[in-house]
Amino acid sequence: MGNLTLLHLYFNNLLGTIPEELGNLKRIQNLQLSRSQLHGYVPNSFVHLTNLNILYLRDNQLSGEIPQGIGDFMNLTNLQIDTNQFTGFLPQNICHSGSLQNFSTFNNHFTSRVPKSLKNCSSLIRVRLDGNQLTGDISNDFGVYPTLNYIDLSYNRFSGKISIGAIPKEIGKLTSLEQLMLNGNQFWGDIPSELGSLTNLEYLDLSSNRLTNSILSNFGDLSKLNYLNLSHNNFSQTLPVPLMSLFQISEMDLSFNSLNGEIPSEISKMQSLEKLNLSHNYFSGFIPTAFEEMLALLYIDISYNDFQGPIPSSKDFLDAPIEALQGNKRLCGNVTGLEHCNNSSKESHKVVFLTAFPIMGALLVIFAFFRVFIAFKRRKKDPESEQSEMHEVEFLSMTTVNGRTLYQEIMKATKGFDDLYCIGKGGCGSVYNAKLPSEHPFLVYEYFERGSLAKIMENEDSTKVLDWSKRLNIVRDAAYALSYMHHDCVLPIIHRDISSHNILLDSQYDVHVSDFGTAKLLKLDTSNWSSFAGTYGYLAYTMKVTEKCDVYSFGVLALEVLRGKRPGDFICSLSSPSAMKNMQLKMFWTGASHFPNL
Repeated sequence: MGNLTLLHLYFNNLLGTIPEELGNLKRIQNLQLSRSQLHGYVPNSFVHLTNLNILYLRDNQLSGEIPQGIGDFMNLTNLQIDTNQFTGFLPQNICHSGSLQNFSTFNNHFTSRVPKSLKNCSSLIRVRLDGNQLTGDISNDFGVYPTLNYIDLSYNRFSGKISIGAIPKEIGKLTSLEQLMLNGNQFWGDIPSELGSLTNLEYLDLSSNRLTNSILSNFGDLSKLNYLNLSHNNFSQTLPVPLMSLFQISEMDLSFNSLNGEIPSEISKMQSLEKLNLSHNYFSGFIPTAFEEMLALLYIDISYNDFQGPIPSSKDFLDAPIEALQGNKRLCGNVTGLEHCNNSSKESHKVVFLTAFPIMGALLVIFAFFRVFIAFKRRKKDPESEQSEMHEVEFLSMTTVNGRTLYQEIMKATKGFDDLYCIGKGGCGSVYNAKLPSEHPFLVYEYFERGSLAKIMENEDSTKVLDWSKRLNIVRDAAYALSYMHHDCVLPIIHRDISSHNILLDSQYDVHVSDFGTAKLLKLDTSNWSSFAGTYGYLAYTMKVTEKCDVYSFGVLALEVLRGKRPGDFICSLSSPSAMKNMQLKMFWTGASHFPNL
């Protein structure tokens, strides 16, 4: 045992205390005792493990203080002691070697100041100190970390002024930072403009502080931001128009501030926005009809402002509970709890036409691309049908794109889809890259004849084409696809939106998983989390991104395939005790001609 350099005992449900004798493993470099049921103190003998690089004690029931000597003569790169019941002071010299990269102490009861050695610990990549009772001035206790990509200091007792001079201007040099959480502290003053330089930032939470004045206009430069929470502060003035350029943002909470003025019509640029909370402010004027163009928006709360006039005729407003609209004295609309508007103006009809025509044009162009691809596929099967092939694309000339010219450009640029231009092949087909003479960017996708599984299962008649062999194959193929994404990729891919809408079927009813717009790469040894994503009914209600998100959605999909009905219909059928009591196995075989052989 004296020559042991690595000891991993995590996930073993170990009971009892940590043996003092572990301190005799003088050559140990990697010691992981996480996720068990260990209790008691960390042995003082650990301070003698001078070769220790990695120490994991997270997710146990350990208590007491951490021995102060830890870090004094160690080359620590990774220290994770979170989710325990530790108290007292953090070790002061944990970054004495200058090599610490990952430091995690969240969900404990530490009451000290931040270790002094952290201020100049430029090697840090990931820091989580949230959920303690740590104190101190953030402007004095933290330094500049050029490789930092994640920091969470929320729910402590930090203080200090977030302004230029308090947090150094060099914060703009933290170009790798992806997630920043300072919520639940006592910060006050302006937000430093340098935050707008963190262009890799995806998650920003400054809520529940005492920040004042206006929201930074250069937040609009954070093009990768998908979550922004500035709620429960004292921000005032109007919403900056550049903020509306956050086209990837999915959730924005500005509630409980003193923001005023009208909502800019440019808010329609936020095409990925799913959840918006503007409640408890001083917004006024009419709600812009631009909301009707935001097709991704699922939830909105504008309560307790001074809005007036009709609410937009979009699903998020029409389906909103009255609690999300109340507190606006002059608001009207066809929603229970609101007064009905006197009449609809002609302007609303103009908006419908202005919105409908661009959408119809876009659909025509997309449909044209599919027809081009079909024509190519048929040409490969029958080389002598060139005259017929040109007839296939002739109808395209009536659109804004000359279909005949475009088709010829694609064929010439790829030399008939030569392998020379193939940049990748996968289970769903091949991907080609070529530059068109017209320099117009186009995406041409493979056409799947059967469409989506959801389309087939829309009604009982179309569902009957799915016999039990096809259904079992669909479930099996979807499972294989998920298994490949979760276990066979260098970084696991979490789809996050597995549903019958995203299962495409070809002519042989083979499964092709589509729409990876919300997918995430699962980074190992890190806490992967994000805002809610997916289709309601299939959605696993958790912000932590793991394989289990897809597995949950897959389970709902499997039930849907077997039962032949959408998840919502199935849940409704189980809503009463009598329905549960009388439910028989045959209920699951809706739409199939006979029982499967199991």
